[in-house]
Amino acid sequence: MEFTPAIIKKYHQERNKRHTFYDASVEAFHNLDIHFNGKYPTKLIEDRRPNESAEIKEYRIKLFKPITKGVTSSVFNALMKIYRSDEWGIRFDKTKVPSIIIEEETPEEYINEYLPYYGNLSAWGFNVLLSRLMYDTNAWVLTAPINPIKEDNAYYKPIPIIYGAEQVIDYKLNEWVLLRSEERSKYNYSGMVVEGAVYIYVDRMSIIKYEQRNNSEGFVVGEVFDHNFGYMPCHPIGNLIDKNTLEAILFKSRIDSMLPYLDEALREYNDLQAVVVQHSNPKFWMYEAQDCNKCRGVGTVKNTEGVSIKCTQCGGKGSAPVNPFDITVVRPSSGDQQDTPTPPMGYVTLDQAFIETQDRRIANHVYSALATINMQYLANTPLAQSGVAKEIDKDELKNFYFSNAEDVVRVLDLVCWDIINYRYGQMNVDLYELKPFIPVPTKMQTVTDSMLMEEIKGMKSGGMNAEIIKSGYLSLVENQYINQPYQKMVLSEKINQDHLSGLTDDAINLGLQMETIDRIDAIIHYNIGLLVDQAMSNDANYFDKSPMERYEVLRGLAALKVVTTPVTPTQDQQMNG
Repeated sequence: MEFTPAIIKKYHQERNKRHTFYDASVEAFHNLDIHFNGKYPTKLIEDRRPNESAEIKEYRIKLFKPITKGVTSSVFNALMKIYRSDEWGIRFDKTKVPSIIIEEETPEEYINEYLPYYGNLSAWGFNVLLSRLMYDTNAWVLTAPINPIKEDNAYYKPIPIIYGAEQVIDYKLNEWVLLRSEERSKYNYSGMVVEGAVYIYVDRMSIIKYEQRNNSEGFVVGEVFDHNFGYMPCHPIGNLIDKNTLEAILFKSRIDSMLPYLDEALREYNDLQAVVVQHSNPKFWMYEAQDCNKCRGVGTVKNTEGVSIKCTQCGGKGSAPVNPFDITVVRPSSGDQQDTPTPPMGYVTLDQAFIETQDRRIANHVYSALATINMQYLANTPLAQSGVAKEIDKDELKNFYFSNAEDVVRVLDLVCWDIINYRYGQMNVDLYELKPFIPVPTKMQTVTDSMLMEEIKGMKSGGMNAEIIKSGYLSLVENQYINQPYQKMVLSEKINQDHLSGLTDDAINLGLQMETIDRIDAIIHYNIGLLVDQAMSNDANYFDKSPMERYEVLRGLAALKVVTTPVTPTQDQQMNG
C-alpha cells in the first residue's frame, strides 16, 4: 500500500480506519492496565453501579486504592527468576567476528554492554518487554537508529521502541505497519507555536515519519530512512494467538485467566472502602423534637421581594439546628402524642461482620487469580484452612515460566537480527555468522523451599516409601541451590549415599535388631555429612569415581568409626553436614 500525507490525514480524522482487531486489542490492554499500573477502573465500577450520582462516583475515585497492582507485581517479580537464572545470556561466538568490525563495535559489545538508554538488551528485555508482554501483548516493537544521519565510518545505534496497542493504527502482516508516535510536531499558527500529531510508517524498505503541520490537520513527510532490509524491522510482541485473519492477529496475555478474579477483587475492595469510612465516621441520628423558630417548620422563608427561599437557619430542613456536643432538652409528651424515645439521639449501628466477610471474599479472589497460573503461593493469606486452597501443579508452573521465557527470547532474537542488519548490513560480511544464541532457561527456582518442605512433611505423615521421601529432599536441594552447582552436588551426594534416608529411627532400630539393616549403613546414615566431607578431604578426585565406588569409600570410613550409641541428627542436619 502506498502511503501519502492525504492518506495519513484520513487515518487521523476517521476513527474507523483501524486494523481488524484494533478495538479488541485496546480493550484487552485497558482490562489489564488497571491492574498493572493502578489506573482507576471506571468501566468496572460503573458497570456494577450504573445509577450512582456524580458525587458518589467522585468520592469513589478519591477513595480508590489499586490493591491488585501488588498482585501483578508479585507475578512479574517471580518471572524475573528467568533473568536471574545461570542459563540466561545473549551469547556470541567471538571467533566468527571478521576483522573488518573493530573490537569496540562488535555485536557482543553493543548488545551486551553499550546499548543506548538501557545498557544492554537483556535489561530491556526484562525491565521493559516482559511487563508489556503481560499487560499489553498486542503492542509492537520497532527497532530504529537514534542516529539516522551518521558519518561514513560510524555505526548506526539502533534501539528497540515499544508502541502500545493504542498506537498500532493499522498494518498488513509482514508488509507494513502504521504507528502513532508519542512525539509531537510543532508549527506556527496565528503567531503561536502549536503541537501536532506524528505518525510513523514502516515497510520492508523504509521508515517514514509524517508530521501534522497546520490546523486543518494536514500532514507532510518528515524524516525518511531507507533501511533496505527486505523485511520490516517492526514486530508484534505477542505470541499466544486469540484470533487471526490473513492480515491481522489478536494476541492474548498469558495471565488473561487472572482477569475475572482481579476485577472482582478491585470492585469489591472499592465497595469495602466506602463501608469502612462509614464505620470510621458513623452517622448521628436525633429525634426531631422542635420546629425551626425562623421558618416554623416549613423550611422556606420569604425574602424582601416576597419570593420563597431556603431557610438559612435550619438549611431547609424545617427542624431546629442540632449540636451533638450541646445539651439536648426533651419536652414531655402531651396526651395525644407518642412518648419521646429515650435516649432521643444516638449513632447508627453498622454491621461489622460485613467488613470481615468482604475481607475474606477479596482475599479469595486474589488467591483464585493467582491459582489460575499456579502461583497461589504468592498470596499473602494462606487459605488452606478454609478449604479454598488448590494444590499447585508444579509441572504447569514450570510450563508457565518456560512459556514466558520463550516469549522474551523470541522478541530478543528479532531485535538482535534488526540490530545486526542496521550496524553491519553495508559491510561485506556474513550477517548470519554474527547472530547470537539466546537459550531459553530450563533451570529456574519455580517453587519455594517452604512448599517443598510441606510436601516432604506430607510424604512422611502419609507413610510414603523412603525412596519417594528421599526424592523430596533431592528436589529441595535442587531448588535451593539451583545456581550453586558445587553445593548442590555435595548435598545431593549426602542424600543419595545415605541408603536409609527417609526411614524413621524406630524403623532403623527395628531393622538393626532383626538384622535386616546393615550396621555400616546405619553408621553412614547417622554420620553422612561428616563421612562425605572426610572422603572429599582425603581424595580431591572423589567425585570422579562412580556412585558405587564412592559408596565403598564411605563404607570403609564408616567401618573405622566406633559407635556405641548412635546420635540421631535431624534430616536438615544431615543435609547440612
